[in-house]
Amino acid sequence: MSELQAIAGIRLRSIEDGCRQLADILELQAPVAPKVLIAALQSEEYARNLLICRRTPVFLATLLANPVGSPPQEAGSGKGTLELMKEASGALARWGTVGFSVVDDEVLEQRLGACLACPNLRSSGSAANALHKLMKTRASCALCGCDVEKKARMSSERCPGEDPQLTGHNRWGQPLSVA
Repeated sequence: MSELQAIAGIRLRSIEDGCRQLADILELQAPVAPKVLIAALQSEEYARNLLICRRTPVFLATLLANPVGSPPQEAGSGKGTLELMKEASGALARWGTVGFSVVDDEVLEQRLGACLACPNLRSSGSAANALHKLMKTRASCALCGCDVEKKARMSSERCPGEDPQLTGHNRWGQPLSVA
């Protein structure tokens, strides 16, 4: 397997885990930032450049500090803290009705992989919403404002984005219309 395929094939249990895996591929001592992981998974060109420059510290540092193709930090769901808190409360209530069950590791990896490949994924940064800062959110969805790592684990939750390759389904493979 080529190293580029290794990046594309990163299996996630969390974004933090993916950051460590990418750091290992790049032979770094510390995990990469979430925005670097997101950019590397969304842009083959950026991933290739990381691999090419991994043994040239000055170039690699520049690439790591400026992930090409990463979503702008200011872009987001546009939802305020109060609206996000209401949605989070609703998600917690739905989760409680299913006994706080979580998905198995295989489903979690599939969901996180879909989120990381989605153009609506936003890396949390200095412009993050106050609630995201409080929850230590590393990446959120621009469609719903949710912390993707937390939402992907909850068996009661659904992706709000339509899958461009599977009509009538969301990016997690679930039917869009729920009766």
